[in-house]
Amino acid sequence: MPNTIDYYYQQIITQKQNTSELNVLDSTSSVSNFNLWAYIVATVMMILDNLFTLHRQEVDNDLATLKPHGLSWYQALALRFQYGQDTTPDTDQYANTGLSAAQIAAQQIIAQAAVTEVSTATSIGLRVKVVSENDGAYEVLTGDQLTAFTAFMNLQKDAGVNIIAQSLPGDGLKNAIQIFYDALILKSDGSRIDGANATPVLDGYNAYLQSLPYNGEYSNTALSNYLQTISGVVLVNITLAQAQYGSFPYTNIDELYVPDGGYLTPASGYPVITYTAYPG
Repeated sequence: MPNTIDYYYQQIITQKQNTSELNVLDSTSSVSNFNLWAYIVATVMMILDNLFTLHRQEVDNDLATLKPHGLSWYQALALRFQYGQDTTPDTDQYANTGLSAAQIAAQQIIAQAAVTEVSTATSIGLRVKVVSENDGAYEVLTGDQLTAFTAFMNLQKDAGVNIIAQSLPGDGLKNAIQIFYDALILKSDGSRIDGANATPVLDGYNAYLQSLPYNGEYSNTALSNYLQTISGVVLVNITLAQAQYGSFPYTNIDELYVPDGGYLTPASGYPVITYTAYPG
């Protein structure tokens, strides 16, 4: 963390006091020439300190994202993909000459990307999962978009690396939740008595799912804790937690679940939320 102006100013004053040749500079005025110059030099040193810190952060970030063969390098590469744009030959840079920032942003259709290593009987390589976004909701890439994305990744990958590019729908999620509520704040249908919100628990449920990082981990306990932060919710009892990916049947979530598709989508009719006054 960069040091403050006061830190450097005090360093200068301390050195001055320890240097007998400077005893003639004995003015106590804060606007004396010496004190003003000390403050100016301290300010310059603080600015340099901030610049060096910023430079170090940029170097560390480059080392983390530009290192060949690193998963973060492939993730950053995926996020830079531009649909409908060609790259400069023999580089991973796009030929964006003449395009505005808005045009470039419109071509960058990858909203989220996750890269993991896979080694199974049928697949060995890097699994690159990506989705686009529309009005805040994740969307699967179209066939043409995924074909173009796969071609880009294969063109830029390191030799010998097998890219498995996928864009998948969210895993289905079924939750049944019993809410023990404070009858002074909520009604029996879950709405607030003061009329401020008709569905605070449902809103909190959706907010929890949206807060999960792409390819992140769902937790029954974390969901319960999240809902208990809602005003009027006293206790939470998750009576059903099941997930489904692909064409497989729904299975119980004991505690943790990482969605194969990268994110979770509530099944039709879910979550089922019931309300019980506390104390009953």
